[in-house]
Amino acid sequence: MATLTPTLTITTTDSYTSDSMSISQTDSIAIGDNDMRVGAIISPNDVDPGGTQIVDTNLGRAHIYVKNVHATLTMYLAPAADTATGSSYMSLLPGEFAYFPWMGNLDLFVHTGANGQGIGTAGFEYFIWEV
Repeated sequence: MATLTPTLTITTTDSYTSDSMSISQTDSIAIGDNDMRVGAIISPNDVDPGGTQIVDTNLGRAHIYVKNVHATLTMYLAPAADTATGSSYMSLLPGEFAYFPWMGNLDLFVHTGANGQGIGTAGFEYFIWEV
């Protein structure tokens, strides 16, 4: 069995109340030897219904890391409904990233917004570990 060890650390000394803050969380997640399902950099677009699919309901429960590596376009994670930004689960500005557990009961797509925003050439990085 392999182990996935996600760690999140947030620190600041310039918060609103002038108090410092330090948060650190670590988890240890057992995954099978062959359960890193996907690791890729893709080019999402603004044309396909829902964009480019990155998670299928056949995958099951997973942990997902995503990062917008495009220089200018915002990336939206959404269900397959359409490329409307209002139906998105989250948006990632250039350079932003997220790590989250995914139940696996819904598909997950990435797109660059409503038609006309353009193709995010080599603009979205993701890794999926099935657990």
